[in-house]
Amino acid sequence: AIQLLTVPIKSYWLFVANELWDNKLWPQYLTALAASLLAVPVGNWLASKINQERFRQLITVFAFGGSLYLATYKTGLASLLTVLCLSIAALACLLLLWYSGSRFMGGTAEPVEANRASDPQKAGSQ
Repeated sequence: AIQLLTVPIKSYWLFVANELWDNKLWPQYLTALAASLLAVPVGNWLASKINQERFRQLITVFAFGGSLYLATYKTGLASLLTVLCLSIAALACLLLLWYSGSRFMGGTAEPVEANRASDPQKAGSQ
């Protein structure tokens, strides 16, 4: 809530006091404002809809690809090919892990703790 209250002050200081406002960039300013206002509510809504463990694994793969890109920055085509090949390999491993986990663990993709917490009968009997 405090951050929401300070946004207008920060915006004024950045754009007006420092004379960085550009009338030609109003679509970008409006998009940034809308995205910042919608990010938390949409993120909270999505968090209840997705598997948290798979989300963590996807973030790990994206961070892996980003680190590969940074490690090979300014190496030309080698950078692109390295990032592409290793990122595809990481995604393939992740998909194989998901497929084998859902196939050999009774069709569930959720961690065991999440299954216990979501079923009150199982949680109460332990």
